[in-house]
Amino acid sequence: MMGLRGGSVTILLIELGRSIKPQIVENAVDVVVASKPVALFLVDENPGSITEVLSVLGIPLSIVHTLEGYSRTRQFFALFRRAGKFALVSMEIVENSNSVRQSMTPIHVIVGPDSVIVVSRRSLLLSRIVNRTVNECSKPIHLLRIVLEEAMNSYLSLLEKLNNKVEQLEDKVVSSPGRHCLEELRVVKQRLLHIRRSSWRLREVMHEFLTFIKYSDEYQHMKEIQNLLLETIDALETSRERISDLLELYQFGASIKLTEIMKFLTIIGSIFIPLMFILGVCNMFLNSNTNLWNMPKLDYPYGLILMLLAMLSIVIGMILLFRKKGWI
Repeated sequence: MMGLRGGSVTILLIELGRSIKPQIVENAVDVVVASKPVALFLVDENPGSITEVLSVLGIPLSIVHTLEGYSRTRQFFALFRRAGKFALVSMEIVENSNSVRQSMTPIHVIVGPDSVIVVSRRSLLLSRIVNRTVNECSKPIHLLRIVLEEAMNSYLSLLEKLNNKVEQLEDKVVSSPGRHCLEELRVVKQRLLHIRRSSWRLREVMHEFLTFIKYSDEYQHMKEIQNLLLETIDALETSRERISDLLELYQFGASIKLTEIMKFLTIIGSIFIPLMFILGVCNMFLNSNTNLWNMPKLDYPYGLILMLLAMLSIVIGMILLFRKKGWI
């Protein structure tokens, strides 16, 4: 991204409607005398130092304190704050990645009458927003529309990846359910819940912001973005239901597999129980002093062989009976 560098806070200034390259501003005071309208990008990994710059730029204290609260807690949530002619819109945008294990980047947009300020950390997403700002923005509110569009695109991109992953998991759950399959289902479900929570909060923010710009020229464009957000939420609900169905299918498959194992062990036990009973009775009465092949209470020389044949007949008979019943 052009102009982003190290230091306490990097201030990137774009004069809207002039299609010129972004400029790095060394001092926040220089922004006040810049030509209007302008777009400012405040880039820093430490949000606490950014609040000092916002105070110099004349941003209302209520908005500055809101960002300070975020910098202290590090717990992000989408929100809308209005202070006079300024409005703060905060949201989460999915970082560009080829994996379903994607991170969410918080981004704050402060819209004023003749300026717009974007507060975020360094990322490829911010570079894309800067490039679009140079080419497409002529009013401060246009930049907010770009940020919202990027948020929607990131949600839809992640949702598409998650849906593709769900389709792959459907085949795995049916063919070879295992612990690795359950772990993948858990990861996909967590990502869906995270993006669903962010989408619902952004939905409330969009509703409040539309009330704020009800008579603006951008109202219709923002309304279209809100409709796209509602469609995204519906798609998320559908995907969440699919994941829930897959988890139930996995549990059902695991239960069937466990039942098959117990069935096999039960059949083996059923076969060996009568054999062990016969052996126990025979061992109590076998007298090997008379004859090595003596049977209980009998002097028949081939009694042991007949006993083994009888036991084999019992095994074969039980197997045939189980097969006739359809148990094996």
